[in-house]
Amino acid sequence: MPSSPLRCGRATSPVKIIPCDFLRSDGRMQADREVVLAAVQQGGGALEYASGELRADREIVLAAVKQSGWALQHAPQEMRSEREIVLAAVYQDGEALHFASQELKADREIVLAAVQQNGEALRYASAELQADREVMRARPMTHLNPHRWLVRVLSRMLHVLGWVLLYYI
Repeated sequence: MPSSPLRCGRATSPVKIIPCDFLRSDGRMQADREVVLAAVQQGGGALEYASGELRADREIVLAAVKQSGWALQHAPQEMRSEREIVLAAVYQDGEALHFASQELKADREIVLAAVQQNGEALRYASAELQADREVMRARPMTHLNPHRWLVRVLSRMLHVLGWVLLYYI
């Protein structure tokens, strides 16, 4: 018999799992590996509601961090020390470096990947790598926040324009 799509309760038609709400609402589902895996593939944050045993499941954690790097915060400490898992998390969201082990925050390859993905991730790197020129140069220019810069410039222009208009009126 072919595998049927996941169903909620006695539903007669396939339903899409809404990761966090679905797992939060049914404690039995939190321990069901197939359901949790499907949920974290749709929303990595669903890892928070998985049973402790499934949060320690490498395949589930890897699927979660590939979908949302921030899911790393819900992984057990030993998973936060696993190079492959942390690398997948920072490729998805550089700021996931915040949840990595201290050892991996000092790993040049992981920090470079995090900083290239999101320049703001530099603040979570080890002090030594924060001062490293190569790492600092890896930051994309977007870390300067062009919107903030534009607002500042326009604000100054309006201020000056206001004084000019006031002078001539």
